[in-house]
Amino acid sequence: MKIHTDTLPCGLRLLHVETRSDVMYCGAFVFAGTRDERPDEHGMAHLMEHMLFKGTERRNAMQINERLEGVGGELNAYTCKEETVVYAAGLKRHFARAYDLICDLVFHSRIDPEALSKERSVVMDEIDSYRDDPADLIADDFEDLVFQGSSLGRNILGTKQGLRSIQAQRLRGFYRRCYTPNRIVLFSMGAATFDKVRSWAEAGTYNLPAGRYEGVSDVLPVYQPAWKRLVKHTSQMHCQLGTRAFSANDPQRTALLLLNNILGGPSMNSRLNAQLREKHGLVYAIESQYTAYTDTGLWALYFGADHADEEQALSLIRHELDKLMDQPLSSSALHRAQVQYLAQLTLAAENRENWLLAVAKHYALWNEVEPQGRLAERIRAVTALQMQSVAQQLFAPQQLTGLCYV
Repeated sequence: MKIHTDTLPCGLRLLHVETRSDVMYCGAFVFAGTRDERPDEHGMAHLMEHMLFKGTERRNAMQINERLEGVGGELNAYTCKEETVVYAAGLKRHFARAYDLICDLVFHSRIDPEALSKERSVVMDEIDSYRDDPADLIADDFEDLVFQGSSLGRNILGTKQGLRSIQAQRLRGFYRRCYTPNRIVLFSMGAATFDKVRSWAEAGTYNLPAGRYEGVSDVLPVYQPAWKRLVKHTSQMHCQLGTRAFSANDPQRTALLLLNNILGGPSMNSRLNAQLREKHGLVYAIESQYTAYTDTGLWALYFGADHADEEQALSLIRHELDKLMDQPLSSSALHRAQVQYLAQLTLAAENRENWLLAVAKHYALWNEVEPQGRLAERIRAVTALQMQSVAQQLFAPQQLTGLCYV
């Protein structure tokens, strides 16, 4: 496996992983998301993601759908707070076809008013579907509490009222402003030489101006922890609690990754799952996660339980948080945690698509391909005292924000 990188004269960066696989992957990492929306543009980043598939200068929506999926490939996209990603997978003999399609979608979107009207309705249906699921909805409402006053607190989908005001001309303005070459990485993996990939990129970015965009200024307000209860009349109570955390550039983020995995990671032996589900039978789902942004982060814990079990569940959670704050892990417990997390990382890397997406994001953020083994070295270097320090900074009762649906 060979990893190649380059930057075209227009500022567009290329990342290619050369392999001998019969399967290829390619995509575009656009460093623009919800945080790049102005106050009157709420929902534009996500709506723009949808519109990428609704017509280009060369293809209509049906031709886009047929171009790769008609030969068994896959085409997908997602929008986050700080990025939009469009990506594809298929057979190696369709590599050039997929790469050309990605370039066409990202660089030559047409944003037809009639197609926009239809897709606006689709997104409104998506909002309704999302609001029907309290486990998803509470995550958005919780971020609004933690990042109140910042675009980070706004949900990705937008609101129906806001979407109705978005017309084609305004969306084109967002597209021209945010989808500039210096904010995009074209990434790929498969059986093709880098010279060939570079030629595909050059052909796919014809007449592309070299405009630059540095992002919308979004100064984070001072964090003010708060607790809030909303009456939702759900069969279960749903709760999310957490706090602002470390940015993607903070060296303490590695200790938090390991600490979060111990506390509420995906394994059945996480401390919260062991206590609240396995030992006490209070919850079906309980998990925690850490999301790092460029200038801040979010650590959050979610669970759903019977209304009558809310107090006991919160008490048990508080007990587990206090243990991590009060006493550092023993050397054997730290070693087990490191072995577990490193094994999880190795297994996750076997999913080539997800691995490539992670590599592309790292390259987009830091303009480097992280050397293999560097993260493992950082995990092995974490100490019990560092993890205790992180717990003390983030898990103190007065530091936490909480939101409950009852």
